[in-house]
Amino acid sequence: QVFRKPEVANKVLSLLGHAAGLIWLARSARRGDRRAQLGTQFHRAALLPEYGVRKWSNQLAHDVSHVDVSVLVTCFNYEQYVEIAVRSVFPSAADPVRVEIVVVDDASSDGSLALLLRLLAESPLPFRIVRPWWNVGLSRARNLALRNARGTFVFILDADNAVAPSALARLHALAQTEDAAAAYGPIRCVTTDGENAGWLSDRPFDPAFLRNQGNYIDAMAMFRRDLLEEIGGYDVDLLRTIGGWEDYVLWLELAVRGCKVVFDGEVMGTYLTKPDSMVSRITTSELESAERLLRSRYAS
Repeated sequence: QVFRKPEVANKVLSLLGHAAGLIWLARSARRGDRRAQLGTQFHRAALLPEYGVRKWSNQLAHDVSHVDVSVLVTCFNYEQYVEIAVRSVFPSAADPVRVEIVVVDDASSDGSLALLLRLLAESPLPFRIVRPWWNVGLSRARNLALRNARGTFVFILDADNAVAPSALARLHALAQTEDAAAAYGPIRCVTTDGENAGWLSDRPFDPAFLRNQGNYIDAMAMFRRDLLEEIGGYDVDLLRTIGGWEDYVLWLELAVRGCKVVFDGEVMGTYLTKPDSMVSRITTSELESAERLLRSRYAS
């Protein structure tokens, strides 16, 4: 009787397919094959996306009933960076905009969780930590943070970056005034030695430039939460293809939908450039596969 229902049968077949994928890729993933590791991560997260998720929150997270902006931070083995990212949000406690912090620790194996728990105890803002039992990848970790956010807007902050003081209040006011779907501003790139390394997100939203020249806008930006939920959050199909580009997909999606995106000219934060970043590990074959996928999906 159960398998006479198409939706149930499709669900069971999908789960079996992901289980078979895990078994098929296991040996190659253990040998360090990058594509196998990406595929394993995809199948594992799809099979049991939120099984055993653990959560922590401070008292402010329980006491505050309304939030304007949820700052979403994802962390995987970034113990040496994440404190700077989180503490850069703390000054927002003095701003008129009501801010909360939501951190997803993506099953880090270093001391990230212990550090985050100390920051939670010190935080002057509502603070939540969410941790899946296993690593699910950046897109799914951001989507998990999104599902645990309460703000009308969400601001994406990677664990090795930092937001400038007053940037959240400034972007929130601009997005509200302009009734925009998203807002962003220029980001200063710095090396691990503190040297200037150029700029990101340093020009207004331009779908033609986005199409012809590639992505010039970082993930660090503010979005209406209900719009991100309507889109379905960050893309997870790319997880099997390339270790990155989920932010490019989001900007393309906003362009296709004709959403209003506004630009603020003041410096919004800092972006840490590192030789071992996710982008630096992308292979030529991954790049070609991702380009084919995006060209077919966004042919218009």
